[in-house]
Amino acid sequence: MRNILKEKLARGEKPLGTFVGTGSAAVVECLGCAGLDFVILDNEHSPIEAETTARLVCAAERRNITPLARVREISRPAILKLLDVGVQGIIIPDVHSAAEVKRVVDYAKYAPVGQRGFCPSRKDGWGTDTPAGVLETMAHFNGETLVIPQCETTEALADIENIAAMEGVDGIFIGPFDLSISMGLPGAFEELRFKEALTRIQQACRQAGKPCLIFAGDGAAAGARLAQGFDGVAIENFRVPGEAIDAAMAEVDPDTLEALKHAAAQIRDFHERQKQQSWFFAREDGAIVGSKVTPLESVGIYVPGGRALYPSTVLMNALPAQVAGVERIVCVTPPTKDGTLDAAILAACKIAGVTEIYTVGGAQAVAALAYGTETIRPVAKIT
Repeated sequence: MRNILKEKLARGEKPLGTFVGTGSAAVVECLGCAGLDFVILDNEHSPIEAETTARLVCAAERRNITPLARVREISRPAILKLLDVGVQGIIIPDVHSAAEVKRVVDYAKYAPVGQRGFCPSRKDGWGTDTPAGVLETMAHFNGETLVIPQCETTEALADIENIAAMEGVDGIFIGPFDLSISMGLPGAFEELRFKEALTRIQQACRQAGKPCLIFAGDGAAAGARLAQGFDGVAIENFRVPGEAIDAAMAEVDPDTLEALKHAAAQIRDFHERQKQQSWFFAREDGAIVGSKVTPLESVGIYVPGGRALYPSTVLMNALPAQVAGVERIVCVTPPTKDGTLDAAILAACKIAGVTEIYTVGGAQAVAALAYGTETIRPVAKIT
């Protein structure tokens, strides 16, 4: 087992991932195709158990996306089963003390670091993956298995320096919602006391030389967290919020913004002249005949990303739909490595009347537009 996520963190990269609460292996594969670095298979807040986790791990391996799992509880079976089916790291929720974390390390790491039980299993091809002996196998998995406690209680916060520095702990994952609730500040992420708590956790990780990861609700929030110095982010929602779109209009340099508006005016004028009109007339016998032109209810546009930016693609595909009277115009486009979109793309969407923007790319984005997902409703036409 080679832990690609651990390698990226060691190189100072900023990995992005998300939680998975469904038993669909196809979803996990699509997330890998979309370019995410890791998935957290949620055994705490979803019906997923170890057997389902094993299938999802296989899907993650097929697409080179690192499979982590959030355990259901701090217990030996809950941890061992997930590690033995091949997850490459565990996220530990509801931590209250360094003593609890020491128990986790004992369950998850082999001697001499912990007391993990040894059993050939799926993780090592039931003992056939390598010719290494028991000691070599134990050392290998101690080095490649990530143990990441969550800091989401005031008790864990109070002991965070000891938790982060503990041998066998490979990083800290912040659960901002539960942490804020535990602090008596439900969802008050801008409160000074909450911000100071985040800073304390980050400093504890820096002092221990370990990464600090955090949950973010969407791509814009993920970008903000990475800018604040967090080492990795798990994203929940891939829809770009309205405030991020509005902010992009102010961020784009004036010359670019003026060029986008000028191009949009030219494209809109062309398609206004091209637009088909309904027509009717009454015949002498009283019959009314004609042709009624009705716009589609929804249209999806795919805007390529990656190494180049294509705001012109937004204008050329979205403006004809806007002129035609389409009420729902959905844009899907791959994000940059920090999980955000370039301001010029967002500004073009605003100018062209795009109503929904999602930071999703690849064939799976087109499939989402065609068939729909829990997040993206299907559209009538894709351009």
